[in-house]
Amino acid sequence: MTFTELTARYVELTRQRPDRRWKESTLAAKVAEVEAENAERARLTAEKEAAKEAARIERETRIEARGPFDEFAAASNRFKDLEEGRLVRVCVWAKSVIDQRELFAAEFAKAFADNPQYAMSWSGKYFQHASELQVAVTVRDYFENGITEAGMLDAARSAMMQKAKYPARSTSPTSNLTEQEELVAWTKVVGYMDGSEYF
Repeated sequence: MTFTELTARYVELTRQRPDRRWKESTLAAKVAEVEAENAERARLTAEKEAAKEAARIERETRIEARGPFDEFAAASNRFKDLEEGRLVRVCVWAKSVIDQRELFAAEFAKAFADNPQYAMSWSGKYFQHASELQVAVTVRDYFENGITEAGMLDAARSAMMQKAKYPARSTSPTSNLTEQEELVAWTKVVGYMDGSEYF
């Protein structure tokens, strides 16, 4: 390239004018350096995109192989035979909690209709269920998005640590109670996933 062509190329690559003190050889080296950096950046981007696409295909394959959440959870009698036995265990728990939603809602509605003050005074199990339901739905969402067993354990540990490190300090006692129960629920999920808790 001529000096003029090198200058035009440098401006095209960097959107800056080259230093007027540069000789043609220096300018050529600078152009080559920027082109090499751009090529390396493009290579890394392509690798990252390829890895992302491979992960997407792997996740979709995993989702298809597992089937629907309810069917996966129904494999509870095969814990020891399944590679993802601990994930099955936590999905069984989550399905059980989700399936009890209507029962708890109806029970609390009846108790509240019969005696609102008594129902609220002894509503601890409903706070517990509501918090477990929140966690169970999250577990189901993770499963349906193709999370791995290791990923589920990491996500549960992260949620547990977050709740433990930053406990609720609201002026609302009931809000604090639900946060505490949610921490208990995430601890239970971690226990199912790391094998330290069974049901």
